[in-house]
Amino acid sequence: MPRVLLVSFTYPPGFGSGGIRISKFAKFLPEFGWEPVVLTVDPAYYPFRGGLETLLGNERRYTTGFFDPLGWIRRRFPLESPPASDASSGAAPARTSLSRRILKKFRPIAKYIWDIIYFPDPQIGWYPYAVSAGHRIIRDCGIDVVFSSSPPHTDHLIGAKLSRDFDLPWVAEYRDPWTDQHTYRKSWPVSAIERRLERRTLERAAGLISISPILAERLSQKLGKLVHVIENGFDPDDLPPPAAATGGPFLLIHAGTLYRGQRDPGVFFEGLKRLREKMDLTPSRIQAQFVGVLSEMALELAHKHGVSDLVSALPREPYETVLQRQSRATALLLLGLKDPMGGGVLTGKMFEYFGLRRPILGVGAPDPDLEEIIRRTQTGTFTTTPAAAADVLSRWILEYERDGAVRYQPAEDEINKYHRRESAGKLSEILNRALGRGVGGNC
Repeated sequence: MPRVLLVSFTYPPGFGSGGIRISKFAKFLPEFGWEPVVLTVDPAYYPFRGGLETLLGNERRYTTGFFDPLGWIRRRFPLESPPASDASSGAAPARTSLSRRILKKFRPIAKYIWDIIYFPDPQIGWYPYAVSAGHRIIRDCGIDVVFSSSPPHTDHLIGAKLSRDFDLPWVAEYRDPWTDQHTYRKSWPVSAIERRLERRTLERAAGLISISPILAERLSQKLGKLVHVIENGFDPDDLPPPAAATGGPFLLIHAGTLYRGQRDPGVFFEGLKRLREKMDLTPSRIQAQFVGVLSEMALELAHKHGVSDLVSALPREPYETVLQRQSRATALLLLGLKDPMGGGVLTGKMFEYFGLRRPILGVGAPDPDLEEIIRRTQTGTFTTTPAAAADVLSRWILEYERDGAVRYQPAEDEINKYHRRESAGKLSEILNRALGRGVGGNC
């Protein structure tokens, strides 16, 4: 059986949807004739584990150290730092303290320094540890193909280096764009240097993967290579059964990271405000609940729109707890990016929503990939304006109050296409093409 080295900074028990995706590849690849070997960072370097220990299987895992060059500064001077490009970060709510005001004044300089030291991302301190460990793994285990998944994009630098040092085929996966990232823009000339680095790094890739048709098309045009699509998915083994209706208010839940000005509930709250002008909305009738990183931003925006009494925010919770909470929701809120050019980022939470069998209310800028997949699976409605969101929510609230639930008849055949096993099968085909044939070793 050929072996693939899965290079991923994020991996259970560390928290993050990217790590969950890679762990599911590791779980199901053996069914398609591939033995996974995982190279990741030691869990001690994760600030939040998130209860993902249950996702670990029998796959062989190698963990390494990690060096954060500015970590000691952040520990001694806990000021706001420019946000990392990794999907687990975001911009913090505005503060009024003196330190925040001082930092705001010097933010351009701080941002430039950040971009230089953390180039191409804050996980660059993993590079020497991972390359050294990767050398040992490849020599000892007879690795046939190297696979890396980003963000962080340091993973691709590691994958390319190991591929070059051992003349192995390398498959690179983009879960988010690299230099075309819409949640964080780097300073010039760092941005120009990074674009050149991306092109040179990916020249060696024997296979490229993205998570949506739009991202794949953009990447293909940029690099002049074929890019395969493997969407995110869900594993029924992780999901609780749908909870029985218990009455109470219409409960709409969003779980995940918010990004100010990019992926925030402002448009949704404007719709809720408009709906309140037409309906008598009270906390006993509807509650919108936000769980996760920067959920307090939701309260700030809700107050701005005059609907704070209908909104609650909870900090990040363990993965299993979040899934249990979502299974009790009347409906689930999906926030798309506000920038139309950011379309195609099909977040992992949407596919977990599919598995949880709860209707989805999507709100964001027009996104053909997102709209098409919700339409095809018949799992909900995607709206692009406050008026449209208010209209859908009005119908759902009245239906819930009349029938005790929102009508939900998904296309099960379409939903089942996003089982994590299907995703691993697609990856195995790409690995087979990259390899041609493998010889294996004695790991």
